Amino acid sequence: MQVADHWHLLKNWREVLEGLLIRQHSELQTSLEKKGLNVLSQRKRKRSSTERAASNSARQHRIELYERVHALKEQNHSILQIAQELGISRDTVRKYLSQERPASPSVRRRPTQLIDPYQPYLEKRWTEGCHKAAPLWRELQQQLF
Repeated sequence: MQVADHWHLLKNWREVLEGLLIRQHSELQTSLEKKGLNVLSQRKRKRSSTERAASNSARQHRIELYERVHALKEQNHSILQIAQELGISRDTVRKYLSQERPASPSVRRRPTQLIDPYQPYLEKRWTEGCHKAAPLWRELQQQLF
């Protein structure tokens, strides 16, 4: 018995469609530029409150760990002892000891993907019930060319 969940269906659908778009990239880019559309625009997704809370919690945990590493080092514990007591690797202990203060959070941006400019339209069509890549591809071609 095969089971297909929503996430895997969307993932596979996206990969197929993105493959089609990659193969036609230069033609699509030329067509978009002729129509005055910015192909490099990035849609910035706001993080949910749950994602922000998880991120803040993880950051707080790293800060507390950093402080505990430095406190144990001040008590003349060895790197191995600190690692064993805190359940972290010796490399992590060394990293924290080499820092003057906890590292500031890094800003990670999702790389721009070819499918991004078409995502709102494709999501709309998906919710309307069109779940096959070939018809969606034909629709995009009709809109762009």
